[in-house]
Order: sequence, then C-alpha cells, then structure tokens
Amino acid sequence: AATPDPDEPVVARVPDVAGLSGSVMPAHKGAIVRIEQRFHGRWVPAGETRTDRRGRYHAGVSAKGLYRVRYRGDVGPGVRVG
Repeated sequence: AATPDPDEPVVARVPDVAGLSGSVMPAHKGAIVRIEQRFHGRWVPAGETRTDRRGRYHAGVSAKGLYRVRYRGDVGPGVRVG
C-alpha cells in the first residue's frame, strides 16, 4: 500500500444531521447566504450556500446546535437544530 503524503490535505465528508431552509430578499440567483453556529457564546462561520432565483436556500449542517443565517450584513434569528 502507498504511504500517505503528510503534506496532502485529508478531506472527510461528515453526514448532515439536519438542514436550514428559508428565503432572503432581495432575491438574486446565486447570492451567498452564510451559515453561522453559536459556539462558546460566539457566532462562528459554519458554511455557506447559494440562493435560487426566488431567494430560497437550503444548507445542511453536520452537528446539533444553534444556527443562524447572514445575508448582505443582515442576520436571521437563531434556530436550534437537533
């Protein structure tokens, strides 16, 4: 078997435990919606997704917790997952 290269990054996919869905306005196809998770009293980046032409989005999350979305500087309410 080949020896792994220590300089090569290891990528692992963790299954989603749930998802966040909603819509943002103004609607622009392909706009970025950022996902944040509450961690030790702070909101930290947890991923991002893109909108469809109606401003709808869906993002899977891989851990239980409190999440919110950020769009164009505005933030949504915290949503508990799990």
